[in-house]
This record gives sequence, structure tokens and C-alpha cells, in this order.
Amino acid sequence: MPDGQFANLEHRLDRCAATGWHAGLEHRYGLDTAQNGYQLADLFCKPSHEAPISRGLYSGHGMAFVLRGTFDYQTAGVVNTAVPGSVLFANKGDVFECRHLNAQGNRRVVLFFADSFIEGIAEDLGRDSVIFSGGSHAPAKETAHLGGLLFRALKDSELMEDAAIAGAYFALGQHPFSDHHMDATPYERRRILEAVEHVSANYAEACSLDDLAAVAGLGRFRFARLFKTVTGETPCQYVVNTRLCAAANKLHRTNAPVTTIAFDVGFNDLSYFNARFKATFGCTPRAWRKH
Repeated sequence: MPDGQFANLEHRLDRCAATGWHAGLEHRYGLDTAQNGYQLADLFCKPSHEAPISRGLYSGHGMAFVLRGTFDYQTAGVVNTAVPGSVLFANKGDVFECRHLNAQGNRRVVLFFADSFIEGIAEDLGRDSVIFSGGSHAPAKETAHLGGLLFRALKDSELMEDAAIAGAYFALGQHPFSDHHMDATPYERRRILEAVEHVSANYAEACSLDDLAAVAGLGRFRFARLFKTVTGETPCQYVVNTRLCAAANKLHRTNAPVTTIAFDVGFNDLSYFNARFKATFGCTPRAWRKH
């Protein structure tokens, strides 16, 4: 049985009779609780000799990136063989079946969406409803990029919102890592630049996606896509990089302790600050100060 903080597992669902599966449905998957409209988890499933096939019901829309293992995945009457690098899609209300093809089981990064979150993405794309088609996406450059982002977001909370938004657009058929960018009207460009100015003046304060979208007067998901079109970065990336640049300047221009500077520019975790600073500038904050 898979472990996961979001999984609401219910045994012997009443709906099993409607599926034609006399063995019943073992699991129900979907959101349990979510503060931001999505949940991300690292799941491991290992089959038993008694139950090599897992069956269940999706109580919410979601997706999964396969890290390890092979298995046949059936949903909406379509069977796909999942391998490492595959992305699987889950539509709310769909019944699914997983037939394990090895004894080692499989590991997946799983992302589920609250209705309001995924419906907002669909609305931005001009969709009247939320339907993930195809059941799965074979391994490809786009799935590798998405899987890498989802996996990193498990360990870096700053990346979670970017990962959730990218995953939602991908599931709805809009590849977030393609070279194609949506067009921004002159008005929208001005609104995005107002948000950029807001970050420059207030980077040490909370600069969430909702905060910046409100400054721009745009819907949060359209704002997120337009922001990347105009600046080349997601709002989260832009805020973090602005804070890092401010910290680099303070390290040269003041004698304040590194810890003080980290908190002053908006970071609340010194280890995270040190790691991001080194990844960006190629050295630790203390080494940077000595240059």
C-alpha cells in the first residue's frame, strides 16, 4: 500500500460494483488537505504476491512522474505501460488499475490539485472543463524537465508553486518548457513591469504569486505566464534572484553578519540562503565578501 500525506485511502469502496471489478477498489487517491491548492508527495508502491494489481478511484485531478519501476496503468479504458520518465494523468472520478511488472515496485512523485486551482489554470487556457487526455505521456525532454522540477520541489518549498503550476499546464496540454511564449499586450507588459518594480522595492517582504498578481491587477495564473514571457523567469525565481543580488551587494558594502543580511533581504532559512547563494554566484557568502 502506498504511503503519502495526501492519500485518503478507503477500503472496499461502495462504487466497486459500478466498475465491474468484483474484487473491489482498494484505494482512493486525491487531496486530503492543501493550503495552496495542490499537494506534492513522494510515493512508493510495492506489490504483494496476494495483490499484484492495485485498483482505486481518483477523488481529485492529479498527475505523477515515474521515477522507478514498470507497470501497466489503465484508466478511462486505456492501458499504457509506465516506465521511468513517464508522466501519468488522473481525472477526478476516474477508476484506475495498476498491474506491476516487477517485484521491486515503483516510485513516483505525485501531484494532486484542488478543484479551484486546476480550474483556474483551465480558465486561463480558455477551457470550459478540466480533462487530462491520454492517460499518460511517454518519456521525453518535456517530461524530464517536469520530473526534475517536481523532484527538486520535494526538497525546496520555494519551488513548489512553480512545480504545481508547470504540472497543471502540462497536464492540460500546454508544455511549460517549450520555447513558445504567450504574447503580452502593451497594457499587460506595463502591468508586469509594475510588479517587477514592486519586487525591487519590497523584495524583503512577502512577494507571493497572489501578492504580485494583485499588484499587476491580473489573474494569478495568467500573471505567472505573462511574467515569464516578459522577464524570462517565473515570479518565484525573480524574487529569489532579486534577494540574492541584494545580499551580494550588502556583503560588499556593509560589515553586517551573513545571517543578518540573509534575513534582511527576505530569507528565513540560513542553510537555504547559503545553498542558493553558492549555486548562483559559485561561492559561499563569506568567500564572496573576501573577493
